Amino acid sequence: MRAVTAEHLIKVTPSAKLLNLSENNFSFVETDSRKVKPGHLFWVLKGENHDAHEFIAQAIELGARGVVLDNTKWGQTIPLNVTIIAVTDTLKALQDWASYEVRQMKAQVLAITGSSGKTTTKEFARQILEAQFKVHSNKGSFNNHFGVPFNILSAPTDTQVLIVEMGMNHKGEIKELVKIADPDLVACTMVGQAHLEFFGSLDKIAESKFEIYNSSSQVIGIFNLSNRWTLWMLEEYKKLYPDKPFYTFKTCDEQTIKEISIQNETISNREGRYKIQSDEGLSQKKIKNTALETPDVFLMAKMTSGGLLIKGWIESEYFEIKTGLWGEHHVTNIMAAVSFGLALKMSPQLIGEQIAKLHTPWGRTQLVKLQSGAIALFDAYNANPESMEAVIHLASQSEIKTQCYYILGEMLELGANSSQAHEDLGYLVGNQKPKGVVFFGPHSADFLKGYEKALGNTENLSISDTYNEMLAISIKNMLKDNDLVVIKGSRGMKLERAVQALEPILFEVNK
Repeated sequence: MRAVTAEHLIKVTPSAKLLNLSENNFSFVETDSRKVKPGHLFWVLKGENHDAHEFIAQAIELGARGVVLDNTKWGQTIPLNVTIIAVTDTLKALQDWASYEVRQMKAQVLAITGSSGKTTTKEFARQILEAQFKVHSNKGSFNNHFGVPFNILSAPTDTQVLIVEMGMNHKGEIKELVKIADPDLVACTMVGQAHLEFFGSLDKIAESKFEIYNSSSQVIGIFNLSNRWTLWMLEEYKKLYPDKPFYTFKTCDEQTIKEISIQNETISNREGRYKIQSDEGLSQKKIKNTALETPDVFLMAKMTSGGLLIKGWIESEYFEIKTGLWGEHHVTNIMAAVSFGLALKMSPQLIGEQIAKLHTPWGRTQLVKLQSGAIALFDAYNANPESMEAVIHLASQSEIKTQCYYILGEMLELGANSSQAHEDLGYLVGNQKPKGVVFFGPHSADFLKGYEKALGNTENLSISDTYNEMLAISIKNMLKDNDLVVIKGSRGMKLERAVQALEPILFEVNK
């Protein structure tokens, strides 16, 4: 985190008290006692498993010249040559500091939530916006009450666009994060079954996700018209703020493109005012859509042997864009990211050029070449029924495979729906008639039940309640050139271990 003075922290953190002043200027603020360097300020936090107050002495030994701690933890054992700032709650104080700083920044703040796709949308938005702006976003999915202030406080002072990802596992959490980040533009990618364990129903998830739109009267909303719950959010938003602008995106299909193109071609022939241009990897035609009221972003995705082809309209311009992405489900993430670009007044042409360069972050439809000549499709940063179905559909449509194998892990946080969801997953996978399948996780028996229902046998299936290296190796021993291995599960299953077992050519594990 950024450099700061003790004087500034006392000013912007309401509960702060200066108990001892030895050093006023700190080059960096660190929350991990193991990473402290001379001259740092050690900000003490209490996590789920550890209380960093236990490591204050270690941080000072490593060179910390200041400590922010809970006022109940102050003791004379801390050397007096170290600045001591006591606060009522160190996490709340960190949030207060971040909240102050983000309001001083000149940056446009973008906030993204969603049951799935929010981290990929954040990455796509960053890649698109970097063509015109100096952009900062968190690495990985720093999206909770710890991660959001870290993200804000690590942004350079000359940041023009700050992208903030917002996750949740209880009602009111998004509202709290909006209060900290004070966003200008917000979007919910979609509502699905992720976190059913905490909320019980999709309606309740939608109500909690809607907090990103209604927690501040200043935000401008971006809405997905292809998801029933985000469509409901738009209707509620319009009731609350009837005069406020908003942006929308929606998936289209080949038939819609054909119908609109025919009607606009008729207009073009009659009036002679439409011009076709071409560029490498991208074709574009200006249209004036008189036949159909369309969203601001109206796109479809089609898998080809060379990657994902994006077709449709960005504002009034038609595009066909070749990308190196895998997975038609990415169209939602792309459209949300494009909507942010439009809201920030980027030209459709520049946005189209950036779409052609998009790539996924670690663990999300990531292609990994293996020593065997096979390819692993690694998508194990997170998992829920919707994202599982999307990746399985992607594998079934792939043109690069000879045989298809699956190494799958538990979908976590599904609550009471978990048994049925894993049985449904087994049935879905079984219907693909794969060459071999491994499933790891506590609901392996449910997966087996669904798999057997689909195929009538479990000859090609191996299961384990926990990760088993030998089962992953058994898949490796069957692989041949151009085979495809789908590796997917929740992050807690750590399925990057399976990638390693398959002997990848280039693959980073520590993310």
